[in-house]
Amino acid sequence: MKHHLIGLLWTIVFTLASFTAQAQIHNPQQKMIELGGGLLDGVKAIKADNSGRWLRLALGKYGKKEGLWQIGLLAQVKYYALPDTSLTGVRQYLMEGTFTPKMLRSADRSLYLSPVLGVITGYESVDDRRADPSGNTQWSKFLLGCTGGLTGEWNMTQKLALISYARINYMGSSKVQPFHFYYGIGLRFNYFSQ
Repeated sequence: MKHHLIGLLWTIVFTLASFTAQAQIHNPQQKMIELGGGLLDGVKAIKADNSGRWLRLALGKYGKKEGLWQIGLLAQVKYYALPDTSLTGVRQYLMEGTFTPKMLRSADRSLYLSPVLGVITGYESVDDRRADPSGNTQWSKFLLGCTGGLTGEWNMTQKLALISYARINYMGSSKVQPFHFYYGIGLRFNYFSQ
């Protein structure tokens, strides 16, 4: 009798463990909101030469085979030193559309490592006080480019995930710098469609 009871308890434990391993994460039609931020082209978090910061807000929807389609807004600022030892800021306000296919995941679906591919369009504004003697100190430019990189995801609960970013943006029409490497962390809030 004692062996049957122990066997029944182990069966219940393994059954419950199998249910928790099949979390309701990355299901087709599941939607998400993501907020992230980090550093741009370097490791300096302060306002200094060749330092920058970014902030990202995205909405997304999971498709078949755990792929994620996202549309997001990205704001980034990078500072450059001028010859007169002052700093000028280059601001970019971007809209991106990305797809993240499933690449690697843990057996319990709590950890993911996935590539990101997408397109970017937006606006670049350069504030340069020495730019034009007539008083025009703003340079603005329409941007079009692409993005790629890796995203790591740790699903802390069924509704909340910690995201890590490592991406490169290429915008060939930029007046200042076509490539930007950015990295950082974010939070993803998953919710279910009805």
